[in-house]
Amino acid sequence: MSKKVKDKKGWVKIVEAFLAILLVAVIIILIVERSNVREENYEERISNAGILILRDIQLDDILRQVIVDTNGEIDWDDDEFPSSVKERIEERKPSWLECVAKICDPANECVLSDEKINEFELKEENIYTQSVVITSTTSTFNPRQIKLFCSELHS
Repeated sequence: MSKKVKDKKGWVKIVEAFLAILLVAVIIILIVERSNVREENYEERISNAGILILRDIQLDDILRQVIVDTNGEIDWDDDEFPSSVKERIEERKPSWLECVAKICDPANECVLSDEKINEFELKEENIYTQSVVITSTTSTFNPRQIKLFCSELHS
């Protein structure tokens, strides 16, 4: 009789160990899953913020005309970058984002200058981009692309 009791205690310990391992595995899976969801939500928030900024510019007739009147590639830090467009981006971007823009020909590749890329890389930030093509106004056809480059501001 005492042997059967000892055998049952052994099985109970095995089941307890199995349940403990199972519980730890479930907790780890839940933690990893939640962190992935947060990252996706964050990327979506940045993307939506960029889209809203560009949509606001795209729907403003005055800003459209200013962009269509530009020629060549114009970086954010260039004196030729339209101040009204820069001001609109600054006022519409959320406080937790750092954004710069570039205006260029839609037929060409529109990328950040090496200097700006290095600034973002030094801060070890991910860069999220959105772009929109401004095709024309009622008086001018000169397709231009405005591309927005945003990253999280670190405090």
